[in-house]
Amino acid sequence: MNGRKGDDIRKLFDVGTRPIDPIFESVYEGGPFRRCLECEGPFFDGGQELFYVIMKVFVHDETIVELAMCEKCRSRMRQEISDKSKEAITRFIAERFRPSATIDSCAICQRRRDTCRSATVYAYCFGSRMIVHDYPLMICDRCEETIQEMMSDETRGWQQDFMDRHFSGPSLEVGPKLSPVLI
Repeated sequence: MNGRKGDDIRKLFDVGTRPIDPIFESVYEGGPFRRCLECEGPFFDGGQELFYVIMKVFVHDETIVELAMCEKCRSRMRQEISDKSKEAITRFIAERFRPSATIDSCAICQRRRDTCRSATVYAYCFGSRMIVHDYPLMICDRCEETIQEMMSDETRGWQQDFMDRHFSGPSLEVGPKLSPVLI
């Protein structure tokens, strides 16, 4: 690799990587995520690997929502969030964020996952490897709800459209207030 992109990738791998934990595999696909939810592009294409994020929402130990999204779509999606919401969420997380590269406790309030009704876990990946630095991480149901309350009506509307476009079914009705905001 040459050029800036190659240097950026090497820096990320200097931080550390490891194989993607089984908890981040797709329950519905029965193995690793292979395609972006939004653009449906493959994460592994002819020897080229892409950066992507995985998000899974659990109620107790049951996966109720899972998605993987390429970095290009994730960046585009984040642009849909209103400035007001971005500022509030960024401030909230920056003041409290304590990454530990584990999903056993909330990265914001440190509440243990086994005490939560629901939790959202995130991993940042490149190909078949998980990047270990601020990720993987878990955000508990209480912090997710706090983040939801910070969102503007505009962002909530966009979020609902996103969820309606990609997810349906009774599991969403019994789950937490869901946030497709991929942090």
